[in-house]
Amino acid sequence: LEVRVLRGEGDQGTTLAHSPDGRRLAVGFWNGIVELWDLPSGEVRRLGRLAANVEDVDFSPDGRLVAAAGADGVARLFEADGDAPPRLLGGHGAGVVRARVSPDGRHVATASWDRTIRLWDLASGELVRVLTGHEQPIGALALAPGGARLYSGAADGAILVWDVAGGPPRRIGGQAGFVTDLHVSPDG
Repeated sequence: LEVRVLRGEGDQGTTLAHSPDGRRLAVGFWNGIVELWDLPSGEVRRLGRLAANVEDVDFSPDGRLVAAAGADGVARLFEADGDAPPRLLGGHGAGVVRARVSPDGRHVATASWDRTIRLWDLASGELVRVLTGHEQPIGALALAPGGARLYSGAADGAILVWDVAGGPPRRIGGQAGFVTDLHVSPDG
């Protein structure tokens, strides 16, 4: 087992995600920096800098895009291997705390303290729909394999399941406190 220490420009890492091939890490920092770390070579490359801290990062299934959720209320889509400016996914009324790319690569979902989820077309960056139904700020977001269902959790412990195609959410349970993370089993 080889241990390697990688250091970037960021200050206090807040989130990370492995690329689908396991060779890279997207890392977000408190000071707004988003970096891409190549694990085999040790190379660290800055993708960009947000106006506020980075709350979440996620890769597209093909590893070509990195979604970053910003406390400034805007999520960004960075090209993992390019230098183009990021696509901005705005419109939330408060900080974006989660950004998740669907396993089928069609959508990116962003969740905010404003109690909404925004579903975006990954290819175009266009807003598909706004999902409302939480009574408290959202802290967790997960997409099911295939991308047909979305799960969200909030500060009041509510966990909702959404049909990405549309319709009202269904409450499937909850807990006594803030839901800050959700994962969906591989079989959905």
